[in-house]
Amino acid sequence: MARTVAAGTITQALINTQANASRTPYIAVTINAVDYSSRVEYVEHHEESYRERAIIGLQNRDGSLDTINLKGKPFKLGYGYDTTANGGSATDHVDTAPLWVKSYQIVSSPGERIYQIYAEGAWMRMREQKVMTGVSGSQPYYDNIFNGTHTPYGLLALIIETAMGWNLVDTPPN
Repeated sequence: MARTVAAGTITQALINTQANASRTPYIAVTINAVDYSSRVEYVEHHEESYRERAIIGLQNRDGSLDTINLKGKPFKLGYGYDTTANGGSATDHVDTAPLWVKSYQIVSSPGERIYQIYAEGAWMRMREQKVMTGVSGSQPYYDNIFNGTHTPYGLLALIIETAMGWNLVDTPPN
């Protein structure tokens, strides 16, 4: 998969390596500040508008991941190459949009043990949030805010920032 320059996030060494016929791919997986890249067995990642998702299999033959609960943890996948032949580091990559671990399971077969993660992107995660009006109580319930005092953008910002805990940044088009 070839990535292109996006807001200066790709190195020249990675651009040069993408053009080489012989290159070694690299997939970065860091969840909760732990690098699982060396354990990656497979990745099925879909980047679609409003529907990002991934299934990631991590090698777990030693059973060291059996007790780890990654549910709800945010992370990014990074795709790249070994760029040492072009003056880069051995693990040059570009991160994708953030994903959140929705569920995980241990999958086993003779001689194999996989920690399989199902992850979803921001829009998939947000669509499952419940927002109710006219009910008093704790978040994500809102009281007396849908009375014409907010614009649609203001309502969206309220939901995203309060219910999801994210920051909505208003970036005008170029």
